[in-house]
Amino acid sequence: MNQDKFRQIRENRWAANEDIKFSYGKKDSFQITVEKDFDTDFASLPFPLNLFYSKYGKYALPAAVHDKLYRTKEFGKIMADAVFYQAMKEEGVKLFTRLLFYIGLILLGWYGWYRVGEKLIKLKKKIKWIYKTLIQRQGRK
Repeated sequence: MNQDKFRQIRENRWAANEDIKFSYGKKDSFQITVEKDFDTDFASLPFPLNLFYSKYGKYALPAAVHDKLYRTKEFGKIMADAVFYQAMKEEGVKLFTRLLFYIGLILLGWYGWYRVGEKLIKLKKKIKWIYKTLIQRQGRK
C-alpha cells in the first residue's frame, strides 16, 4: 500500500490524504475519484482468506475504489466488482489473487452491497427525523 495516500484514523479505518483518481476503460473513458478524507477499511476479507492475505496489499487502492463504488452506488454491483478486478490488474496483483477476490465478491459481495446501502438509508432517515424535531421545537418557542 502506498502509505502517503492514506492515513489511519481509527482501528481498521483509513482515510485518503488527497483526491485519488482511477481511470479505466478504452482510452480511460471512465474515471472514479476517491475524495480526500474518504474512509475505507480496504479489503474486507472473510475467513479463511484473512489467514493468507492482509487488508492492505497491492489491492489496497483498488479496495478503496471498490468501497467508494459500493457506498455511492455510482454503478451497479457487477460493474463495481469488475472495476475492482481491473484496478487490481493495473496495480500488479497476481492473477490468482484477482480471481480469488473477484469470485469472493460475486458470491459474498451482496451482503456488503446491501448492508452499506441500508446504513445510508437509516442515517438519512435519522437526519430527517432530527431536522423535523428541531423545526417543531423552534415552532413551539
